[in-house]
Formats: sequence, structure tokens, C-alpha cells
Amino acid sequence: SVRAFRTFGCVSLDLALVAAGRADGLVLLPADPWDVAAGLLMADQAGLTAGDLSGQPHPDGRAGILVTTPSLFAPAAALLDAAALVRESPKGSVREMEQ
Repeated sequence: SVRAFRTFGCVSLDLALVAAGRADGLVLLPADPWDVAAGLLMADQAGLTAGDLSGQPHPDGRAGILVTTPSLFAPAAALLDAAALVRESPKGSVREMEQ
């Protein structure tokens, strides 16, 4: 479950906090590659797993970014995928998913 969602307004700072272990992960909406390059390098060096919002490896920021510990990446990607299915469904809603 998600307990808190925070952003500090600077993508590299957000990625650095995840790389330092101060946060469990990061979900970032689409961004420019130059805004995420340094932070993704820090995440990689810290042994984290990074992908785009669909869970595909080697993100460049254009399709969003998901960065977590290796053990959290698959469950987090599945949660994002489920949220996308609800959002794309004309009859779906978050409430329907929860019930």
C-alpha cells in the first residue's frame, strides 16, 4: 500500500532521495531526458530498478519513470498498469476497482 506521495519539485532531487534510500520509489510523469539523466544514473549506481510507466526497461523520461528497489518494481508496475486500465476504460473507475 502507498502511505505517502511526495515531490520536491526537482526530478534529480527526487531520484537522489530514492537512490539514498530515503524513499521507496518514484513515479514520474513524462519529462524531458535531460531532466532525468543524472538522477537515473544515481538510481542505477544505487542498484535500483528503473523503467517507464508501463514497466519497460531503459526509461528516458518521455514515457514517465518508475524507480524502486528491485523487489518493489514488479508490484509497483502492476499497480500502475491497473490504474491505467481503469483510466482508459469508459466505464471504469477507481471505486469500481476497489470494490
